[in-house]
Amino acid sequence: MRILFVEDHFASSRAILSTLKKVGLSCDLARSGQNALELLRNYDYGLASSASACPVWTALQS
Repeated sequence: MRILFVEDHFASSRAILSTLKKVGLSCDLARSGQNALELLRNYDYGLASSASACPVWTALQS
């Protein structure tokens, strides 16, 4: 399953990616809502998760 995580905070995104890797999952990282929408248009994700506030667009706006 391909996972998309949207997070603009470096330390948080690093912790999430590390945790997912430990349990055998890989994850693509988007740094903004706009970047997330571009990735969602181009790839098939089984799960997408977002921080509540990211640059350009928030999770609710995306």
